[in-house]
Amino acid sequence: MLRKIVLATAITATALPTMVAAQEMSGKAQIAEILGVDGANFTLSELVELDQAVSMNDSETVTRILEENNSDLAAEQVIQGVTPESRQQIAVVYGQDYNVGKAQLAQEAGVEPQNFTLAQLVELNSAIDDNDEDAVQKVLDEAGVEQEAVTLLQ
Repeated sequence: MLRKIVLATAITATALPTMVAAQEMSGKAQIAEILGVDGANFTLSELVELDQAVSMNDSETVTRILEENNSDLAAEQVIQGVTPESRQQIAVVYGQDYNVGKAQLAQEAGVEPQNFTLAQLVELNSAIDDNDEDAVQKVLDEAGVEQEAVTLLQ
């Protein structure tokens, strides 16, 4: 009996990271598909930022994100391609993958996910990508995290 428990635990420990990774990629791929972009060219953080920009009809931000990821799409194509129905699909994907995505964003930034909201993690990753020490510090301060921005920019 003990042998079966040990074997089951070992199998679960081996399979769990693979299942989590598959679920994470599934959500990323779904969001990319709904937005009409190639998910292979974007990080989850960039897709979330793109989705937020699309939902606010922010052509400037959409254009920047598309250009940074070498997309041939125009901002208006992406914005007009997202319908109310696809917005609902994205909300479902976010609900399914919220914790996994939040954990990935926190890992990318080098912080603990429980200290930040999803929006703060997206903003933090964007500030880190831009190497903007003031913006990084602003997010850290808003989250109540006592850490110097420079430690995340190294």
